[in-house]
Amino acid sequence: MGQFKRLSTCCRGPVNLEEPDIQPVRMHLCHRLWSVELNRLLILFLSVLLWNALTTLIIALLPLSDLAGKLSAEVGFFSVPIGQAMTVACLGVGISYGGLYVLYPQILMSTLGDELWVAGLGVFLLFNGAMNLVGTTIGGRVFDSTGSYKSVFIFAACVPLVSVVITICGQIIQFHRNRHSDSSALQRYVLG
Repeated sequence: MGQFKRLSTCCRGPVNLEEPDIQPVRMHLCHRLWSVELNRLLILFLSVLLWNALTTLIIALLPLSDLAGKLSAEVGFFSVPIGQAMTVACLGVGISYGGLYVLYPQILMSTLGDELWVAGLGVFLLFNGAMNLVGTTIGGRVFDSTGSYKSVFIFAACVPLVSVVITICGQIIQFHRNRHSDSSALQRYVLG
């Protein structure tokens, strides 16, 4: 329970700005977000998230009703172009989910530090599991009422796109705040 308490208060830690060229030993979370390693991980994460959204959208836009009509005992799944496209799209979604689950612990470790990343991963997996249960239930109900998964797949493709936009906007806002606070701290250091 102690890790979860520290996890909830890690954003409020004091910022140690001694000299501009010396990195503080325990950086504030907002300053840690702009580390070089985390920037690389974030760019990779956003790329994988976009890949996930695009491949999910491809699945949503494939005319799967045509695929069901063309399949028979003589015609295999891979001999139909729609079946081949579906296979490639499903492979793309699988690769993107593999990439996301590899990147989550790395991002949490870079953001929260060595001592809090386990608690952060636990919270992430808790919410991830809950959303998987809720999402599949809602998807099943939409299929029961409409007879198609198309709207569910389109929604599933839009969620990562929205999260990419929110993340980029948040990073831009954080960049401007850090630039303003760093210039203020540098002025205080030079003048004071």
